[in-house]
Amino acid sequence: MLTKKSSNPKFDNCNIEHTIIGDNSQYYEHYTDNSQRTHISENYSTFEGRKENENIIWNIFTAFIEKLAPFFISRFGETKTTILGFSISILGVLFCSYPVLFNDNNLSIILDNTGQKFEFTFVFGYALVIIAVIILSIGLISDHTKCKKCNKGFGYKEIKRPLIEETRCSKGIIQKTTRYYKCQYCGDEKIVSSKRIIKYKDLLK
Repeated sequence: MLTKKSSNPKFDNCNIEHTIIGDNSQYYEHYTDNSQRTHISENYSTFEGRKENENIIWNIFTAFIEKLAPFFISRFGETKTTILGFSISILGVLFCSYPVLFNDNNLSIILDNTGQKFEFTFVFGYALVIIAVIILSIGLISDHTKCKKCNKGFGYKEIKRPLIEETRCSKGIIQKTTRYYKCQYCGDEKIVSSKRIIKYKDLLK
């Protein structure tokens, strides 16, 4: 769901905190956040959360997908690329399950001098599954980041830390996350908000 705000909340004169609503003696650190600026007022808290691209491994993966995407999308289009990914994944699963279902030792290969054997079909099937995941990721990430204005995939990039608002209620803590994106091609901006309820019993696990 997309929502827009007329102005951004101010963080003036705020202390640096690293916890959500609640006393540290009551809630564990599982739901803490390395926020730079936090404002807490009774049962309401606002703070800056983590950007989606702060994960180094995810950054490397998405960069690889973004470089690979034009090769597939220009040739097959997004829909056919997704269908291709699903087809390869099904084929990979069939290859992986074939040695187990039929116990065909004729296709096995010896990998080392100890005589340890692995089914060739299983190894090949596993490789197909990995390829399928990569191809499916092209369609999914491209669609998720496609600019609504210029219609280019991998357009929207998160431009600043998200605003997280938390309100204590009888059911738990209502957490609203607002993220800010900008298209790297045409400059179009969008704001995406999402909500979830963190139950008190989950905080104490």
